[in-house]
Order: sequence, then structure tokens, then C-alpha cells
Amino acid sequence: MDNGWQIRIIQRWVMGITDDEICQPVRILKGVPHPTNIIPIDQFKCIVLCRRELRIYDLNSGSFVTKLKGVMNQKMPYYGLHDQSHLVALSRNRMYINLMNLETGDCVTTFKAGEDRFLNSLLVSGDGRVLVCGDETQKPFPLLVWNLKSRKLLYDLRIPHHDFITSLSAITYEEAYAMLKEVYGKECFPRTQVFE
Repeated sequence: MDNGWQIRIIQRWVMGITDDEICQPVRILKGVPHPTNIIPIDQFKCIVLCRRELRIYDLNSGSFVTKLKGVMNQKMPYYGLHDQSHLVALSRNRMYINLMNLETGDCVTTFKAGEDRFLNSLLVSGDGRVLVCGDETQKPFPLLVWNLKSRKLLYDLRIPHHDFITSLSAITYEEAYAMLKEVYGKECFPRTQVFE
């Protein structure tokens, strides 16, 4: 985190915060139910994935702040930070993305992928302006790109005879999206395709 702290999941119900300068624990948070992933919101607050719930903790006071409404998909609990007051999360049925308010825990709006389309990934750019999701239903697998500021679908990207394997992808802070393609035969190195 920006304040020189590192957050560690110590046990199923315990998170520890260590100061990098003195290499000593400065906070121990107990009663955090099965934390598996942590995303910092600001200097002191963070979002913690606890089983299928998203919970917000204040690390400065060591206290629980709020729980976001709804539950995540059990096998694909994907989420990312849009800005310091909003978060995007893959819905439980994987057919849409929820934009959640971090202050109230309520769902502000949803991004629907379409009828009978199931999303299998969620990537948010570092600046929080662009959201990229993969769709595993249609062939070839397309990428759906949303502008989170205007809350509109920008692109439904498709390349003939190419399935986007979203587990081999990343998005930069500046919103450049890189995708590796699996190659067989004489070509031994993956090719990279960048979309801006």
C-alpha cells in the first residue's frame, strides 16, 4: 500500500498488516471470514473477498466498515476497482457486471452482456476507466470493452478463427490490452496483439 504497509492473510480468520520500514506487525485483524483476495481502495481502506462476499475494512482503525450487497460467482469471483467510491464485480450468474457504490454497498448500475452470454473474465485498467470481459458463449470468443465513465459498451471485439483466451491477458494502467495467442507447430513463441 502507499503508506508502506503490507497486508498478509495469516489464517482463515486473521489478516496481518506489517510496516515495511520496521518489519513489524502493526495491526492484526481477527474475525475476517476466510479472506482470499485484497484490493486497496485508498491509503487505509481495502476491499477483501471473503468466500463469496466483498467486505470493506479500515486498516488504520482495524475495523470492518461495510459489506457490499449480493454474492459473487463461486468459481469466478472477479472484481476490480473503478475509482475510490465504485467497484465493478462479475454477477453471480455471470450474465452481467455490477457497478457497486463502496459507501453504501448498493448496486448503482449493471452492464449486461446480452441474452445467453456468459462472461468468464473481468479486467479493469489501472486508471479505472476501461473494463474488458471475455464471453465464452459465442464462437469465436469475443471481448467486450466498456467505458466505465460513460457506462457504455465501446467494442465487441472478434477476430475470425481466433478465441481470446482471457487467462493469457492483461490490461495496463493506460488502457492498452495485451492478449497472447497459443500457437502450435513451427511457431514456438506466442504472438501478442495489442488493442487500444
